[in-house]
Amino acid sequence: MLLRLPNNNWNQPEVLASWLELSALSRDNGFIVRGAVAESLRDSNLFDKTAESGSQANDNIVEGSAASALDDIWRVLEMRSQILNGAWPFQLTPDRLGRSLGNETLDSNAAYSAMLLIEAASSKWFGDEIKIGHEEKIRIWFEHIAAASIKQLVKGTTVRFGSPFPKGWPSGFPNRVEKMASEFGITHRAAEIDAYASTNQQDDSLDIVSRWRLVDEEPSSPYLLVQCATGANWKAAKVAEPNMDLWRRYISWNGPIYKALAIPFALRGPGELKQISIRHHDTIVFDRIRLAAGRPDQLIEASLRRHLVRWCREKFNLLTNPGKRSTSEETPSEAITKRPPHPRRTKVFRRSKT
Repeated sequence: MLLRLPNNNWNQPEVLASWLELSALSRDNGFIVRGAVAESLRDSNLFDKTAESGSQANDNIVEGSAASALDDIWRVLEMRSQILNGAWPFQLTPDRLGRSLGNETLDSNAAYSAMLLIEAASSKWFGDEIKIGHEEKIRIWFEHIAAASIKQLVKGTTVRFGSPFPKGWPSGFPNRVEKMASEFGITHRAAEIDAYASTNQQDDSLDIVSRWRLVDEEPSSPYLLVQCATGANWKAAKVAEPNMDLWRRYISWNGPIYKALAIPFALRGPGELKQISIRHHDTIVFDRIRLAAGRPDQLIEASLRRHLVRWCREKFNLLTNPGKRSTSEETPSEAITKRPPHPRRTKVFRRSKT
């Protein structure tokens, strides 16, 4: 079953590829047929009908046509399949996107589905239909997904430090820093914390600490200080977090420390990962593709999985139940028919030469 096209960013192949992934995950045993995608793109009125006619007449794909868009989408999906291999919960053929063996149900890929839904909600692909409310705990649950994945990727000790803290953790920021440091066998600096930490500090914008295992975790092993970001304004709001200068003072690290960012968004457009890394002070970026490589669905706790399944099912129900949709909301095709087409609107897709 195909979900309706995103309201915005529909001209980005990466977004449309994620739209197909989300559609395939919206129902158990879901799959998407390429022909149905081609029909949906043609019927949307978002692409150049003149270019489409030309492509049919000349038996080739013309930039700006729905056929060109479809070709770019499939190229993105093929790249994700190659990067993630068995960690990708899909199986791709030239004509079909379906669930891979063992990933037929929401329970089997709750973490991946949750990350996709967070991106869809924060990027407003479907307006406010699946808006994440303040009372929802999905942002905290994403930190657990990221921690599970990063631990698998770097193979070393990994501690989720973000607020709210689990049972058994002490109260007060200095005591929490001491406990976190002890998990790595290193020491905190109480005097520095007292001098520089703000009053009533919770976690000082640090969500996860992970030590990269290079054969062992002896001194000189690098540490990743990770900030998780899920909101719509994450690109601007999380630039200086965590404050590395402060954390160098709070703890006596026995190896180099690096800033890292974990996000549920797929950043695979041209130069996108590099741009985000530079803008966030040369951070290491764990986007959804890299987090998926850590196979979090195989590692998260059963209680978290139940929460994610329930949350995802509620969001999918909003997307697949037409009665839940606001009558005032416009689809991209509805909106575009109310204004004259822009002559360069469909020239967004750039075809690589092969």
